Amino acid sequence: MSDIKDKNRRYLVFIYDVVVIIASVFLAYLLRYDFKISSTSFMGLAGYLLLAFPVKTVVFYFFGLYKGMYRYTSIWDIVSVAKATLLAALIINSIFLAIPFFRVLTPSVLFLDFVFTFGLVALVRIAIRLYFSNLIISTTTNSKNYANKRRLLLIGAGDTGEKIARDILSNSSDEYKIVGFLDDNIEKIGSSIHGIPVIDRIFTLNKLSIEFDEILITAPGASGDSLRRIIDECKVSGKTFKTVPSLNELKLYIHQ
Repeated sequence: MSDIKDKNRRYLVFIYDVVVIIASVFLAYLLRYDFKISSTSFMGLAGYLLLAFPVKTVVFYFFGLYKGMYRYTSIWDIVSVAKATLLAALIINSIFLAIPFFRVLTPSVLFLDFVFTFGLVALVRIAIRLYFSNLIISTTTNSKNYANKRRLLLIGAGDTGEKIARDILSNSSDEYKIVGFLDDNIEKIGSSIHGIPVIDRIFTLNKLSIEFDEILITAPGASGDSLRRIIDECKVSGKTFKTVPSLNELKLYIHQ
């Protein structure tokens, strides 16, 4: 069922892109000429679309813009959108230079068309990602079992901690809920990651007023001395604690 929904969503996104390709040209022209358009210009825009539409759709297809799962849209997907839009613009401009017949629009309109196309094509993918992210978080926090989940404290508010937090938040069936981060980087204290606060420095672990059941050390880059200090603090707390292995440790484990 989810595969059918994803497939239908791809069709909807393709239809949206078709509308964007058409709308971007008209928006670019209207912005360039103070929202005035003549019948002669309209014919020129229609002629441009006969060239731009197939070029953009084919380039978008070959860049895989309709193969991704939009709920997982990442920065790399947006980069792909940028590359596809740029390549399509270069192809269209090359044809303009090579064949005078197609020179119906000014360079400024072509540039604005590129900007609008990229922005609007990227926008829908980001919107889908945000929708599903908020839906998952809302479903998780409103779940009847949310109060019964084990309260997890993360030590380390870096990239690893962010990935762990994102994974737990995106999995409504997970047995944990994260109550906060501890980190020795003073600049991070008071900020939040995915709505989860960075509470204080690590040495305050046993002075915290919040309740937690387990500790996860998400600082695989910590030095030996720092890691021993963190483990000592965890032992004093009397709580169950685990350590996320470093990338090198994972590689060694895989090759064993």
